[in-house]
Amino acid sequence: MPELLDAALDGRAERTHADEAQLREQLRHTEAELQRCREYGRALWSRLDESRHYLMHEVAGGEGDATAMLRQARQWQVWAELFSAVSSTLAGRSGDAGFGRSEATLIARAHGFEVNPPAP
Repeated sequence: MPELLDAALDGRAERTHADEAQLREQLRHTEAELQRCREYGRALWSRLDESRHYLMHEVAGGEGDATAMLRQARQWQVWAELFSAVSSTLAGRSGDAGFGRSEATLIARAHGFEVNPPAP
């Protein structure tokens, strides 16, 4: 995990006795850490997007495809909850306004299973 995300470092803003050279060095360090955080975030987003595609196309077999790995209602319920959570996380802080829940419900229904809409 990038150092910038470490909660133990939150107190460093309380430092007030730094000279200009120290402040510049801290700024350079913080900018480098921010860049690493961005790269880390992009990598996480990509992996999560890959996971969503796997859940959709390999586990559920797409919309109505007979190749689904899921055979029981409970499996579809767990899948719908996971798919919904992944979709919402990919959308960012504000979520996906229920799109993942709706999509999961429709896909399960296309395979002949009813699921309770996953909680937001």
